[in-house]
Amino acid sequence: GVQLGSLGTDNLDLREDLRSPWYLNRGDLLEISVIFHPVGVGDHLDRIVIVSNDESRPPLEVRLSGRGVVPDLQVNPSPVDFADVRVGLSVSREVQLVNAGGADLSITGIQLVSASGEFELSSDPADGFDLANLSADNPQVLIPAESRLVTIVLTPADTGTETAQLQIE
Repeated sequence: GVQLGSLGTDNLDLREDLRSPWYLNRGDLLEISVIFHPVGVGDHLDRIVIVSNDESRPPLEVRLSGRGVVPDLQVNPSPVDFADVRVGLSVSREVQLVNAGGADLSITGIQLVSASGEFELSSDPADGFDLANLSADNPQVLIPAESRLVTIVLTPADTGTETAQLQIE
């Protein structure tokens, strides 16, 4: 019979039922699927130990490894500085959203908050986001190292400091 030893961490599960021993005849094959679900970022090591009643073969250790990754949103530039803008004129700034992580990043919403009507947010779906259709049901995904643009326009109606926050969900 063949018995399967326990896994060493919480990062891996076996897809098969663990009731053992399994009995294999000469030439039989037993396939075991392992599911990796990292509980943290970084390298994870584990092992499966296979023990049999073959006295000439010691327990067989199969080493397993995987890397846990997460998305990492970076916004460039941050903060976005418009400097001095003449009343009645418009100045626009492109803002790049970058997924600097190792996993897909789902964007479900982009908006300006705590902003006066003097700010406007836009994006060209060709190289940015389809802001009108962006939602939890219709996320737009940035794969690792992908970037997209949004544009913020400031058109001051009066003198004074104007502020806004770009909220990304």
